[in-house]
Amino acid sequence: MTSESLVLLLLAIIVGLGSLLGAPAAQPAPELSPIESETWFLATVQATSAPLYEPDGETVAATVPQGDPLLVLEADAEQLRVRTIYGTEGFVPRYLVRLHAAPRLGGDFRVLGYYMDEGTGAARASLERAAGTLTGVVPWSWGVTASGSLRPVYVQEQRLGQVLAAAGREGLKTYVLIHNFNPDLGAFDPALADAVLGNAEVRARLVASIMDAAVRWDVAGVHVDFEGVRPARRNDLTAFAAELAAAARAWGLEVSLAVPAKTAATAHGAWGAAYDYASLAAHADFLVIMAYDQHWRGDVAGPIAALPWVRAVIEYALDPAGGGVPARKLVLGIPVYGYDWPASGWADAVTFAEAMERLQQAGRLGGPAKLQWHAEYAAPHFAYGGRTVWFENEHSAAFKLLLAAEYDLAGVAFWRLGQEDGRIWDLIRRLKS
Repeated sequence: MTSESLVLLLLAIIVGLGSLLGAPAAQPAPELSPIESETWFLATVQATSAPLYEPDGETVAATVPQGDPLLVLEADAEQLRVRTIYGTEGFVPRYLVRLHAAPRLGGDFRVLGYYMDEGTGAARASLERAAGTLTGVVPWSWGVTASGSLRPVYVQEQRLGQVLAAAGREGLKTYVLIHNFNPDLGAFDPALADAVLGNAEVRARLVASIMDAAVRWDVAGVHVDFEGVRPARRNDLTAFAAELAAAARAWGLEVSLAVPAKTAATAHGAWGAAYDYASLAAHADFLVIMAYDQHWRGDVAGPIAALPWVRAVIEYALDPAGGGVPARKLVLGIPVYGYDWPASGWADAVTFAEAMERLQQAGRLGGPAKLQWHAEYAAPHFAYGGRTVWFENEHSAAFKLLLAAEYDLAGVAFWRLGQEDGRIWDLIRRLKS
């Protein structure tokens, strides 16, 4: 008997014993009778492992390790049709997994996509694919100058107009993104934020410049992404938000801000101290908490947004004694990218497709690369050739969607279109149907 035959025989014995003990035997079939009382969304393997059956109900296509998540595609009383982190579809016995019911996202739940024209066409293709799922798009638009004017940074206004027009035709809300990124530094510029926010006259000119652009471009609102603002500018940033919101509402426009993620343990750190969540939320229509880059390019290798960390970020933001943001004004920023770290030095930023390509290439070259799931962090990762990759996929996004629903948040915002596992949009369609 071959080792493969022995494994199959042992699996058959295990399943048979489960049946004798009162657990349902696995009898998967291509068509399942759905359970009307529940819509299952995710499943987590609770047994030491679970066999993944092909439609014939006899052939084991793979074995799913304990703790691995499964996207539930169909379910009945005995088995589930699922998709693994490897993209493989098959059937598992229901009694071997823990089930997570699908949350129901209301009609006012925001699903925003950040957009940056990277020149490859991936972002535009993603926008077209997700158009029926998104409620709004936030294209990278203009940077600010120290004098309070706007300038294009890494964007061509003609293409910006085309994206806004395409989004509008799909019925999506459009928000122009205003930022303090300095192309000469290749980074967000604290000094530029100082120059703009610390001078009331410059703030007034900037508000007028933003309103002029927003009205001319006929958008639904303005999204401010000022990063690296120094703690000394905390009150000035809040004043700017108040001034911008007052001007925007006179034109019927929404105002929102992207703010860095903070937890109770990091709330007073230099990176986030300038952002008074409660005061900013009082003026804005909503805040997007950028719950990503927990481990960033210059950091040690680790998850982009581990689930326990994201939960801590949400809880601090909502806590009246912490961030003090009403749930109806809190939008969870969700990453869809990854980082590929060398043994030392800065990581490469990678899209989902690039992460999977590197995994497959390592396998073709005979390396030991194997996709793994970290059950605590709810994130996929792998190592190859002395490098370590952490990234996001549909399964990690699904757990974050569960968090957003659990805390009754106003919505989610994905950074950024064109980098994601495209199956994310199918997930959200299911939750909003």
